[in-house]
Amino acid sequence: LGMASGQFDIVTSTGLSNGVHTLTAVVVTSNLPSTASNSLSITVVPSAPVITTLVGQPDNDGTIEVKGTGQPNQSVTLYADGGTTPVGTGVIDATGHFDITTTVTFADGVHRLTATATDAANLVSPASSQFTVNVIPDTPVISAVLPVSGTSQRIEVQGTGEVGETIKLFADGSTTVLATGVVDATGHFDIFANILGGAHIIRATETNAAN
Repeated sequence: LGMASGQFDIVTSTGLSNGVHTLTAVVVTSNLPSTASNSLSITVVPSAPVITTLVGQPDNDGTIEVKGTGQPNQSVTLYADGGTTPVGTGVIDATGHFDITTTVTFADGVHRLTATATDAANLVSPASSQFTVNVIPDTPVISAVLPVSGTSQRIEVQGTGEVGETIKLFADGSTTVLATGVVDATGHFDIFANILGGAHIIRATETNAAN
């Protein structure tokens, strides 16, 4: 119905598929329709895809694989951290699912992916909600475990890792930190630790500034 001001506000009773549509209107008085109005062209864009799942655990300088859903047979473009350069593309299959591995690698830290969908007419959806991905540091490498001269209860652990990151040492499957150190500018660490005499298994983890 029209308003007293001579304006009207109508929501369509059915949804429109994505694409270009032309709307016209008629006024009906006493069951007598007017001639059709001038046409109004409406562009309906695809629905935004949804990133649902991270596949595996990405680590430093590696790619990211994600899965999601959208309208079948449309292409999906991934973006990262608010950027406008695509970091991956793929196609939504006939069941409405996609699985995309990025074409670029990511440093360890927190990254946020978004996705858009594009249909056959090159109409582009709004961006999806952000999907947060934690990229973890590389696993450090222990290259040597050496006894400290003059004592049976102190060892020196040497190895390599990412510059500036913190190394934590553990012994024999324990979750108690044995000792810590920092990877130097050359990518090496050298950490001394106190430990009871005997045979031990030493492992190391690496933590970045974001923990």
